Amino acid sequence: MRIKRILLSTVLTIAMMVPFAIPAIAADEPTLTVGSAEAQAGDRVIIPVTVANNPGIAAANIQLSVPAGITLVDAVADWEEYNEDNGTTYGYANGVFRTGNLVVGVAEKRVVWANTSNRTTNGHLFYLILDVSPGAMTGNYTISTSKISTAGTMFNNVEQTGVVMDLVSGTITVTSGPSLPDTGYAVSISPDQQNTFVGTTAEVTIAVLSAAEAPFNAFDITLSFDQNKLTYSSVSPSSGVTVFPGVAGEVRFTGYGANKSIGPFLDVTFNAIDTTTSTGTTVAIESAKIDEQANAYIQDAPDAVLIVSSVTVVIDETYYNVSLGSFLTGPSKAFPGQPYTFSVDNYTNYDYTLTVLVGGSSVLANVINNGDGTYTIPATYVTGDIDITATRTGKSRTVTFAGTGAGDATGAATATYGTDYSFTLTKASGYSYVVTMTIGGEAYTGYSVDANTYTIPGADVLDDIVITVNKTLDLSVSVDPYINLDGKTIFLVTAYVELGSGSVLQYAGAKMYWSEGYDAFAYLVISTDSAENVKTEAEGNITATTGTTITVDYSGDVNGTGLVDINDTQLVYNMYNAMYDDFNSVTILMFLCADMNTDKTVNVQDAQAVVAKLF
Repeated sequence: MRIKRILLSTVLTIAMMVPFAIPAIAADEPTLTVGSAEAQAGDRVIIPVTVANNPGIAAANIQLSVPAGITLVDAVADWEEYNEDNGTTYGYANGVFRTGNLVVGVAEKRVVWANTSNRTTNGHLFYLILDVSPGAMTGNYTISTSKISTAGTMFNNVEQTGVVMDLVSGTITVTSGPSLPDTGYAVSISPDQQNTFVGTTAEVTIAVLSAAEAPFNAFDITLSFDQNKLTYSSVSPSSGVTVFPGVAGEVRFTGYGANKSIGPFLDVTFNAIDTTTSTGTTVAIESAKIDEQANAYIQDAPDAVLIVSSVTVVIDETYYNVSLGSFLTGPSKAFPGQPYTFSVDNYTNYDYTLTVLVGGSSVLANVINNGDGTYTIPATYVTGDIDITATRTGKSRTVTFAGTGAGDATGAATATYGTDYSFTLTKASGYSYVVTMTIGGEAYTGYSVDANTYTIPGADVLDDIVITVNKTLDLSVSVDPYINLDGKTIFLVTAYVELGSGSVLQYAGAKMYWSEGYDAFAYLVISTDSAENVKTEAEGNITATTGTTITVDYSGDVNGTGLVDINDTQLVYNMYNAMYDDFNSVTILMFLCADMNTDKTVNVQDAQAVVAKLF
């Protein structure tokens, strides 16, 4: 394996220049940059991943995207320690983030860095060790970064607050590809080696190559593999590809038709079914015939030249024991290189505090809460026996009181799952109350009532609670024709309710008057409608309010001057003779005072009753 020593110094220069070549990235924004390099097919390259304008980070969860033709070998924080030549740095300074813990998942193409305090240093976070396949074609191969899918954030500080960074991809430019035949086609398989585990998959890529970069049409490719270690799973793309299982331990792919571009062509997936030794098992190209459509009537499809004919797959079964405490479920084994996921009981109603130890050390800061009651330890932290315990408390739910009687209810603004929730309702005199509840927007009737105390069992506190208390006056309303006018009627509205001290009734916002004679509150309404409709309208307009009671005076002082005289009699006469058709000059109270005999109508008998008061 040739390592690009001279090139690496140049790589650093290129990587440092990249941010300035991309105008979309602001000069002062936190930025993670993957370095770039030039290489030949078969080279090993080392490129830095650097941080600039660092606001302070304590963890990084980085998913690498590495294209076919490039293989991730490792990632290191200190190139000197990795370098087998003992001390040559090839132009690189040592990693400035070496105080952190760097965990690399080669199979998953993941790099996790964690530290116990914030680092604000700018510089090399780590270095990527990459192999360029001997069969790699010339061209640009992009190495990009993203957040690990199971991680909450890509970067965060020691306060567990996410840190946003701009991401700049790197490029490996392959300037010299494999040695290809002058005519015809060649094939190659990659990556050179990959590690996987029993129960997971391994994927290989078949590339079709041509010195003339000519498209091809017909293909017939056979792969061989150890059927005791691997089974064929799938091929992509599958359209236009016919798959023949062939003899045991072989799979054959054929196709024809429209032009197909040279380069990576088929991604073939195998299931890993048994472990291998450290030397692994081989997937090999047994035969490959490739041709273009112009030759279909001239010749049989010729054999393609094999550039890289086989790859190695190492399958491991190593596992770690898992101990789970109360309220927790999950597999009893965890496998290196694979994430470990466990679940908590009844997560919708409990908040959990977890303790997660791997090999005796806490990895809680790196555990991913998936938001569905499951938690995942990223594969890069599955490095030893796992011990997980949990304590829990019921979730807190919001309690809202609504409705016209909400002010008469007293209760806490939150309820806790598993704890009974109670509130009291102090009912005001003269009102009827209706209490309804919803939990999580659904009607709820499972509460109990003891006197004025309402209780929701703790097991039912499953979501936010809305308690609606509506109260209505216990009114007894009557409507009687009081005085007939020309085409309309003055109606007497009387309403009775047992109100507490300091409360009175009002009609459409205007105070009603207390009548000892009617033993009710009274009000007058002028209407052309029927008494029945006036009553219906009155029932909707009468409400209670606070205030001083005004009492109807039946002393005969109808006009309210303080003296009973003949004009009071005249005023009553004018009333029942329909001389007043509104309450602008003669008020409602005057009209009410005119019903001297309280028979709920004003007529000559009331005038005579006033006259009697003169003697």
